[in-house]
Amino acid sequence: MNTVQYEMSRGRRALLAGSGALLAGAAALAATGTLPADANPDAELLAFCVEAEALYRRIHDLYPGGATPIADDDERTVALLPLDDEAQRLADQIYEMEATSLAGHRARARVVLGYHKDFDSFESELARQGIDGLILVALVRDLVGEAAL
Repeated sequence: MNTVQYEMSRGRRALLAGSGALLAGAAALAATGTLPADANPDAELLAFCVEAEALYRRIHDLYPGGATPIADDDERTVALLPLDDEAQRLADQIYEMEATSLAGHRARARVVLGYHKDFDSFESELARQGIDGLILVALVRDLVGEAAL
């Protein structure tokens, strides 16, 4: 194994170890309401982001093409009301918290992307907003990673 391969392999191992620690910290917070001493400082933010992503999937599922679509617009609107309230509560929590780790920033980017059905709809909506929209698309794309899109 050459030096470059070794460094890449070592970096991957560190990334995987860090991801495992983040998930363990978020699970501990969800289960006990407290964090282990070595947990990621963004564990609470990560937990809110995971919850928001799951909620957005439930919301998307109610639209045509989703897993549990509601065809009638009025019925769908009624079904979405409590989910919209929950989405607002989570968005407020996520907004108020300060991300202090790369994992926290990436989790927020996934929430932004999760709000949209897919990256293409996110990109086309923000691209219409001009330069700042394009830069935001690039920021989210870079934080989430091309492979996740």
